[in-house]
Amino acid sequence: MRTGTNIKLKPWFIENHISEDKDCLFVFHHAGGGASYYTSLLPYLNQTFNIYLIQLPGREYRIKEKAYDKLEDLLEDLESALLPHLDRPFMFLGHSMGAMIAFELTNRIKRFYGKRPKHLFLSSMRAPHLSTKEDYHLLPDKQLLSKIFDLGGTSPEVSHDEKLLAMMLPTLRKDLTLCDNYRCPKNLDLDIPVTILGGYRDNAVSVKDLLAWNSCFGDEFKVRLFDGGHFYFKDSFEELASIILEEKY
Repeated sequence: MRTGTNIKLKPWFIENHISEDKDCLFVFHHAGGGASYYTSLLPYLNQTFNIYLIQLPGREYRIKEKAYDKLEDLLEDLESALLPHLDRPFMFLGHSMGAMIAFELTNRIKRFYGKRPKHLFLSSMRAPHLSTKEDYHLLPDKQLLSKIFDLGGTSPEVSHDEKLLAMMLPTLRKDLTLCDNYRCPKNLDLDIPVTILGGYRDNAVSVKDLLAWNSCFGDEFKVRLFDGGHFYFKDSFEELASIILEEKY
């Protein structure tokens, strides 16, 4: 295990490219988060995959760009950015909002281009047909942040930095607008190998919510559960990486 040195910041992702003959892994971050949160995966996976940590606008090194509040617009632009990199075997990993994006992007590229991931990893998101109308993006600042902090993915340093929180809130609200307004296409059967990931102690997404994904996929459907909450992997990226490596081989 070693951290790669060939890391580049690109407009739509942090790229860790090692070889043209390696499979690609695309990682889609959660609402209010960014690509850097997932750099802890690199030491465990960067000798096996060319890794692309997706960076949506409105955060980190794209902080000056406007975040999306319409999923269709985001998917169209993301599709254009990633298509040139989908000419070799690839996998998608998405967490929470990132799972929604990975799922919808998989549907689009399969429908429009006949391309599909070798494997799809969807983490901490309830099956899309269970989605109900929610308005988290409309909550007052204090109430919204309380709900986000309860999920466990925010560091104590960030949660006490009022200036940083003020910068994050507009992007967080737009991310949550995407999630709150999301509706799954009907009669969707992707028939793609998928692993659904989640934590036993996730107060936002239950085990039942995760198992319900079965209706969206064919026979190659798995659920892997961890002893943790919504961000079950934050102290154990190695365990998450090991599951991804299992599906590579």
